[in-house]
Amino acid sequence: MKTIIAVTFVGAVLLGGLTGCSSKREVPALVGLDLKTATARLQESGLKPGQVDKEFTGNKNSGTVLRQTPGPSGMVPAGTAVHLTVEESITVPNLIGMDLDSATRTLANQDLRVQRVERKFVGDATPGAVVLQEPLAGVQVAARSPVNLVLDDFVVVPDFTGENYEAVRKMVLQSGLTLGKKLFRKSADRTEGTILNQEPEAGTKVRRDSAVQFELASAPENTSTGTRTGSNGPAKTTGDDIVDSVGDAVGGAVSNVVKKRLGGLIDNFTGGKKKSKDKNPPQPQDPESKSQPNPGTVTDKDAATTNRLSLFKK
Repeated sequence: MKTIIAVTFVGAVLLGGLTGCSSKREVPALVGLDLKTATARLQESGLKPGQVDKEFTGNKNSGTVLRQTPGPSGMVPAGTAVHLTVEESITVPNLIGMDLDSATRTLANQDLRVQRVERKFVGDATPGAVVLQEPLAGVQVAARSPVNLVLDDFVVVPDFTGENYEAVRKMVLQSGLTLGKKLFRKSADRTEGTILNQEPEAGTKVRRDSAVQFELASAPENTSTGTRTGSNGPAKTTGDDIVDSVGDAVGGAVSNVVKKRLGGLIDNFTGGKKKSKDKNPPQPQDPESKSQPNPGTVTDKDAATTNRLSLFKK
């Protein structure tokens, strides 16, 4: 009887030891594996992933296991949770060519953010597009890292030629440009104030707030009278017109005699009126001819002499 009890006890001890040994599991090596693969390995070993911490080193791909606790080859009870630390890094996307709104949305989707925005004149394809970024595309960074952007800031000069200068002044300013110098050139076939040329030319890429210089049409002058030519031909000005203008300027009318003489002089000088040519102009007379009457004519002088002689006869 005692022998049977002893055998039973020894068997129970041995069975319990065997059972305890069978409940232990070896922890697999997980470092260097991605999180998905490491989780599968733990489940195959009768273990499970525990807390997962994230850390940025910049040396591994995002999601790679950096550390594990307990370490590999350790024996642990079945179902034990293994603590993991994995790499968390984000690859900076390529933002070149995007406008600011698109670049901002792209970064937000990658858990990144815009920090500083600068505007510089580069003259690339599209105004307002990203031309530089820091960090560069493809660089690994930590989550929520800032990204700095440089936008291409330029204006494409519109075509203002053929338009009236006063009508496009506001348009120039609204285009991000400023009004430069005005030059004038006489033109017989263009309305005064029409833009004949511009500098820079249409289509040129320039810095914002650059000045545009214009060449405008002006009415040509009449070389004979010094007056401008209008759309209906040259304005004719006579000496009388000039004298009237002088009279208006001094606040009173010019006398007809003065007007006639001054007007004639001005017309002769400017060519405003042509001199009339007399087919039979008066011939110059001998100064002495006025004092010599025709033969047989009794003059006052002869009558006076006759009267004096008659006194002596009496």
